[in-house]
This record gives sequence, structure tokens and C-alpha cells, in this order.
Amino acid sequence: MFETPMEPGSVQSANEVHVALKSALQSMAEAEQCAVTCFGEIMERKLYRELGFSSMKHYAEQELEFSPSRLGHFMWLCEALKKLPLMNEKIKSGELGYTAARVLLPVVDETNESEWLDFALANPRRKLEHEVKRARKEAIDTAKGQQPLLPVEKKRPAAVVPVRVGLEMTPTQFARYEGLWEQIRKQGSAPTDKVEAMLQIMASFVADEKNPRGLISTTGASKPPVQIHIHKCEECAKATVQSSKGELEIGTTELEQAECDCRTTSRTTTRTSRQSTSQTS
Repeated sequence: MFETPMEPGSVQSANEVHVALKSALQSMAEAEQCAVTCFGEIMERKLYRELGFSSMKHYAEQELEFSPSRLGHFMWLCEALKKLPLMNEKIKSGELGYTAARVLLPVVDETNESEWLDFALANPRRKLEHEVKRARKEAIDTAKGQQPLLPVEKKRPAAVVPVRVGLEMTPTQFARYEGLWEQIRKQGSAPTDKVEAMLQIMASFVADEKNPRGLISTTGASKPPVQIHIHKCEECAKATVQSSKGELEIGTTELEQAECDCRTTSRTTTRTSRQSTSQTS
């Protein structure tokens, strides 16, 4: 274990600090693997009930101080590893490091697990990360009907071909989406992949068996996670919301829904009603 020198002039060599750092990083990876394993056992066996909690979500929030995104991340890891018995076996035996396993998870399923494990065990992690990135891009290009720029070598493992899901949002929904994602990004605990972040958040909703709405309180009104600002012209009644795609006009029905449950301000008067995810001005 690395210890900070206490006596003046007592300085460890570069190699000693380097060795201590590598050892600490290894310990971090082992500790995280142990944490995920224990978390999975508590979730799988519903041990949180014996600890006095009604759900895994409640337990993780109260006892582990997990944020929704971290809770979703742990649940995703446990569910993903549960479906990959070969990878689990390699992790438990020590042949596959936990960090390398996390790199593999986005591209591995039951159909290509063995192929990717062989590649991971035969190559350093940096090359594995490069190959995973390459495979994901080729899979996305294939899903779009595009041909890869370079010919694919026969012995290189392929990633799971992604499924494209389209979402249509109203202007206010899109503004809420951007506001929520900005808050997640500022927390610094969410993955850089927006799709993975959305899946983790959805998983955290399912985690609470007695509160399927997840983050939304069922015991009364609560402060919304994000507010949006709707600008309405007093003369023409046109309403818009600002987004990364510019100013989006809101339809009559959507505006009426927002006005039923919002906080409204004007140049002359201010009317406050029950707090919601919308704000008009």
C-alpha cells in the first residue's frame, strides 16, 4: 500500500510510486468486481427484504447512497453478466479481468461470447478496446445498410448488430429530454452512451417493486427533475420552446396541457399553481 512520506526529504522513487499506483488500480478493479457480485446476490435472492427494505431501489438509495444512474449501472452489469456463463466463469477463475469484461459487455451476447473471450484472453486491453470500438462501428454501419470502409478479416470477432429504435417527441417532451440529459451529464456518473444511460434509468424504475413509477413519488406532489420554459406571445398566442434544434412551435393541445399544470409569469401579473415539468412565460 502506498503511504505518503511523513518526514521531510523522505520521497519515494518514481518506480515505487508507479508500482503503488498500479497496485491500487488493480485493487479498485477487484473491489468493484466484488461489489457487483454482492449487489447481484442481494438483488437475485431479494436479501434486501431481510435487511428491512421493500425493494432493491430503496435499499440501494438508503444504505448504499446510490444515485439512480449508478443503481441502473449496477443492475445492468448484473443482468448482463447473468446471461454470459462463459464470461462469468473466466472472471471467477481470474483468467479474465473485470475491467476487460466491462469493455466486452456492449458487444457480447450468447452468440459471440466464446469468440470475444478468446480474443480478450489473447490480446492486451488496449487492443481489446480498439477492437470493440471497431466492431461496434461496423455493426452500426451494417444496421444502416452501409458497407464497411475496410474489408473485415475473417478471424476478427463481430459485435452484436444494433436494433434501431425511433422516437417521436413533441416539442415540450424534447425540451424535457434535453434538460434531463444535461443534468445527468453534469452529475458525471452516467455513461457517455445516451442509449445506455436511458436503459439504466429505465432499469432503476423497475427496481422498485412497490413504486413502478420509480423516481416519481406516489405519496404526494414532488418537485420535478427538470423544468422547461415555454414562451407564449400575448398578441398572437403562438407558443414556442427553445432547444438544440432551434425554436420549436408548440401545438394548441400541448399548450393547453402545459397551462393546466404550470407556473405562469407575465410582465404585469404572476400566477402560481401546482409545480410541474413545464413553465410558461
